[in-house]
Amino acid sequence: MGEIIDLEDGQISYRARKYREEIRALVESAEYAIESYADRLQHIMGLADHIAECSPFQKWLAENGAEIEFDEGGKPKRLRIDTILSMRKSDSFENARRVAQEAIDAWRHSGNDVVDFASVAMVWKAPEGGRDSHRVGRIADW
Repeated sequence: MGEIIDLEDGQISYRARKYREEIRALVESAEYAIESYADRLQHIMGLADHIAECSPFQKWLAENGAEIEFDEGGKPKRLRIDTILSMRKSDSFENARRVAQEAIDAWRHSGNDVVDFASVAMVWKAPEGGRDSHRVGRIADW
């Protein structure tokens, strides 16, 4: 940056006023972006806290980074989990069966009908890459 500024004994001087104005604008822009990201992050964290207080199932969704989709009639149709899960107990990844059982328990404790939820497609990341999908009830042996 020697072509733009001079630094001597901790003092910065600009070779041209235009450089000082442009650098100040860039710094202000960066400060604004950082504040904006911090505000958005704080908002998201507040939403997560609010969601976690709503119901056992909403809390389970927040804790597991999961999302549920509903059909036009308001019935659950797909549960997406953005975590690597395995159907084999011997893997070091979380077990899909245990996660499905926890989801069913949380759904039930939230006052929902488990019969509807058991037929929901649960989709997750597979250890080999890609995605795997099965009905929640089938995975949980429900």
